Amino acid sequence: MTTSLFPRAVPRRTIHLYRGEWRDLLRGARADAGEAQATLAAFEDAAARHLGVTHAIATGSGRLGLRLLVGALDLPAGASVLMPAYTDESVPEAILRQGLQPVFVDVDRLSHLMEPAAAERALRPDTRAVLATHLFGAPADLDGFEALAQRGGLVLLEDCAHAIDAVSSGRRCGSVGRGALFSFVVTKAVNAFGGGLVSTSDAAIAQQLRDQLADLPMPNALGLARRVAVGCALAGVTSPPLFGAVAMPALRWLERAGGLGPAAIYDRLVRPGTVNAHVDTRMSGVQARVALAQLRRLDATQARRRQIAAQLVAALPRGVQAQLSRPGDRHAVYFLVVTCDAPEELKRALLRHGVDVGRHVMRNVGGADYPNAEWLVHHSVQLPVHPSLADRDVDRVVRALRALG
Repeated sequence: MTTSLFPRAVPRRTIHLYRGEWRDLLRGARADAGEAQATLAAFEDAAARHLGVTHAIATGSGRLGLRLLVGALDLPAGASVLMPAYTDESVPEAILRQGLQPVFVDVDRLSHLMEPAAAERALRPDTRAVLATHLFGAPADLDGFEALAQRGGLVLLEDCAHAIDAVSSGRRCGSVGRGALFSFVVTKAVNAFGGGLVSTSDAAIAQQLRDQLADLPMPNALGLARRVAVGCALAGVTSPPLFGAVAMPALRWLERAGGLGPAAIYDRLVRPGTVNAHVDTRMSGVQARVALAQLRRLDATQARRRQIAAQLVAALPRGVQAQLSRPGDRHAVYFLVVTCDAPEELKRALLRHGVDVGRHVMRNVGGADYPNAEWLVHHSVQLPVHPSLADRDVDRVVRALRALG
């Protein structure tokens, strides 16, 4: 460990920005309506080509995209939709808002995903759709879910909020079901300071979404400016030198004091400034400009994520298990999540080595009836894999893991 006055430390995550992003943000803010619309169309076209679908429709958020997508399916009121119990609470909330009933399915402890066989056991007479979620970027078994949907006469949807570059059985996640949703909040691989996208190859669904979006306003300019400012400030604070000088001492003090944890502080003080509180909007030309630039850089940033993840997985001590993907699938590595029997001990040990990690990475929205989801809530640790990490920061994490034996 370094002995300098302000040692570097490794944050669990940071905000991904690219060189020249401020220039693009300012250029986008000055663009007229025609240029903004052309930029949005270029982003949607690039996203559709990346995913291998015929339509990509930008939205004000991933949540809005899911609501519009489900609404376009014209499912009967009260019909049930199968989804994993281990997911973000915004997902069942969106389903409920469309007058449908989420039916939760427990997940596998090794993959952290809903499996087709478990979903089939949860089928009800009123089930009309199944939402395959690629959690943390790990691809769900799309072949299995596609077969289940065909057998049961169900609509297959995909939650790709974490999975902009994931591949399942040789097919891009987001290209297999009737439609899929993506999210572009500041922590995502493509950061548009909010916003989302729906991908589909169904022309009728695409047209219905575009018609509904045409009636929605653009995001509030002051709200968007606030999200940009908060995102850029977070990018600075989570740079390893500043993080080591400011945030890491605070995290260690919180750990010793047993008080409010960093995740709770983030949720209360920071997260409200990074998300669009009013999601029923279109995506602005400013957001589309930076999203398009990040999409063009995605191959390089994703290669870096996978390189870091491979190094960390190879260094994991005995008893610490990385989230598993099926052979041949490509994990998008939004998060590298591991599980162990003593996650708090792992967290404290890494913190002593200057490595910040996350706990309680995802929620069990189903409750006590879903034991695997509940186990994952309490046994998971998120390791840092963001592509901006320098080699020496990755080496620090590797050395810290190996020191645990």
